Amino acid sequence: MTLEGQDRAGDIHVELSRAGTAWDLEEVGEAVTYLRSMQCESYALKLLTAAGQLRPIAEIAMLTERLAESGQSHDATVVLRAAGIRRPTEVPLALVERLRASGRRQDVRAVLAGAGAQRPVLLLDELLAMLEGRGYGDETRMALNATVSERSHAEIRELIDLLDIADRTPQIQWILDRIAREWTSEQVAQFVNELGPATRYAEVHTVLDIVARHTSVNALLTLTEALRSTGRGVSADHVFAAAGRHRSIQDLMLIMRWCAQHEREVSLQVLFRGADEGGRRRFWKAVKVLQGQAQWFRIDANAMIQRAGISTEGLASTAVETSPGVSAGGSEVALGRRTGNTESDAVVEDR
Repeated sequence: MTLEGQDRAGDIHVELSRAGTAWDLEEVGEAVTYLRSMQCESYALKLLTAAGQLRPIAEIAMLTERLAESGQSHDATVVLRAAGIRRPTEVPLALVERLRASGRRQDVRAVLAGAGAQRPVLLLDELLAMLEGRGYGDETRMALNATVSERSHAEIRELIDLLDIADRTPQIQWILDRIAREWTSEQVAQFVNELGPATRYAEVHTVLDIVARHTSVNALLTLTEALRSTGRGVSADHVFAAAGRHRSIQDLMLIMRWCAQHEREVSLQVLFRGADEGGRRRFWKAVKVLQGQAQWFRIDANAMIQRAGISTEGLASTAVETSPGVSAGGSEVALGRRTGNTESDAVVEDR
């Protein structure tokens, strides 16, 4: 490869594409090593990308295996990701099948990560449909994970629309689950706002329910604040209501303490009203524990309930049992060890 005198970017690009697609596989590896020795990292990556974009499937499989064996696993990943981005759907699909059959799971992941992150949305939708049609559930989720991690909100919404049209609900559910569990609370709130609860009611509620049930208390509370700041008070209430149905006694105690400290009686009311029968029992047990540990929590639980306008009818008949992590005479520090939360929870932090 001769780059001297190549003073135009177009000429260099043509030379690198030719090397990546036409040279012998051993020469490709040698060219990458040479370019790196000349501190031409961007050229090395262009060469590898060209190999992934234009080489036949069998050659890609052999090239990436050789690169990995020679300690160039990162270079192999560049080639495989490139193969998943713009080529006709049959190509990445056939490459996935070949790699899958030979047990090269990490290489399968690399191809699908490229597709999930950068493949045009229409072509990604086509690839996802073919993967699903072959029963490749794990591989479908690999691509979707990359989509959630690396795509813009607008692209994810576009993909959800396409999946909805094709009635591929499980794929939509997976996307929403990853968003709820992996994104920051601010990102989730922004996404909910962009989806529009009025038009994407089911999707919005799915995300909010997952946050309410499965993320940290800090993440839950930060999300409700972020939602209110964008005028989504109803969505914030949905989170509190779902938390009332599903959260543990320990989590309810932390939420109650936050509501009391921030004078959010309405949110406490929603937390209570959203609970089913089991949730109500946990609610009153949490209040009982707060009463018994007033010296630690510095909250007047009775006054808190009264200000929220909640009838205390169920409180008298509630007995506090010794439960895992918290006993009636336990300390707040013990609670923190159990839940991963400590006194710092008084200030809501993001996950």
